[in-house]
Amino acid sequence: MAIRQLEKSREFLRSDMAKNKDLYEQFRAASIKAFEYTYELAIKTIHLELSQIIQNPKKLKEITFMASIEMAYQSGLVREISPFKTYREKRSAAIHSYYPDKAEKILDILGSFLLDCHYILERKKGSLSNEPA
Repeated sequence: MAIRQLEKSREFLRSDMAKNKDLYEQFRAASIKAFEYTYELAIKTIHLELSQIIQNPKKLKEITFMASIEMAYQSGLVREISPFKTYREKRSAAIHSYYPDKAEKILDILGSFLLDCHYILERKKGSLSNEPA
């Protein structure tokens, strides 16, 4: 649902309606808010999946963000490590998205972010289909 909302917001941002400056700003704000929400859910999904496969799930609370992403990579939950550093930086910058230049930089990563979200979702679905009935 969150991924779909981000995709929809992004579609509006690219639509003819966005030629209107005011509507463009609204669509940009909606895209950024959808990115923030989807990012949080993606990270929670990664941590949930990792907690299912590591020996000591409590360790997840003790390791750094990037260490958890490295574990996710090693487990096949994410395609690459480095984009998640960028996504985290953009998520942190979203608080300043009322500055047009900062907002546009967030929009620049939405395409790759969505690809990574779909990858995570597919891996999650794959792990669910491998569970015993």
